Amino acid sequence: MLDEEAFANKEFKFKYPYFGKQLDESDTIGGYAVSPKKAKAYYWMYSLSEIINSLIDAGLEVCYLHEFDTICYNVGNMELVNTSQYQHLEWKNKIPMQYSIKAKIRPK
Repeated sequence: MLDEEAFANKEFKFKYPYFGKQLDESDTIGGYAVSPKKAKAYYWMYSLSEIINSLIDAGLEVCYLHEFDTICYNVGNMELVNTSQYQHLEWKNKIPMQYSIKAKIRPK
């Protein structure tokens, strides 16, 4: 949803519509977990409600949803705040950067 290049420069700009299904293309794959490689990749947004409702519709029970104001990789000009999390300090406690969900098969 945010413009990654602007975000790396500590600018808060929207690039992608949160509720839209606009396709985003990239000429590289990889990133924080592996070195980037040349390849065609496609990305699109899902709203939080689409993700949660898809889990519920699949018969899963949502155990928790956690939000974090840190992210597991440095998108540029971020501070390492612990062993594996980065943050723009001026945005601490202001916007969620990542979340985790735990779901399990609903008992019958």
